[in-house]
Amino acid sequence: MKTSPGRLCAAPSRTIKTEFYLFPMKFIFLVGGFSGLLVTGVASYLSDHEPDRVLFDGAVGCLIGALLFRWFWTVLLRGIRETILQRHAVATAAAKSK
Repeated sequence: MKTSPGRLCAAPSRTIKTEFYLFPMKFIFLVGGFSGLLVTGVASYLSDHEPDRVLFDGAVGCLIGALLFRWFWTVLLRGIRETILQRHAVATAAAKSK
């Protein structure tokens, strides 16, 4: 059996697309981390902190930003799912009453 590059399992080879739309949670985590790094790094730099303190603040901001974006993404997905389920329940009830 062939394995694709980078895979350690013996599963049959398949074409795996790695565009961002296939891995939304990873993308959201990366965007959140980058935005947290950018915002806190710039804020720390503008506060005239030393370079090591700017990097530390940026690292902490990266972690917090990534976690906050991940949390917000799960809240958003949960809301979308509940909306879809409610609309489906209303449509099913309306179809049964006819």
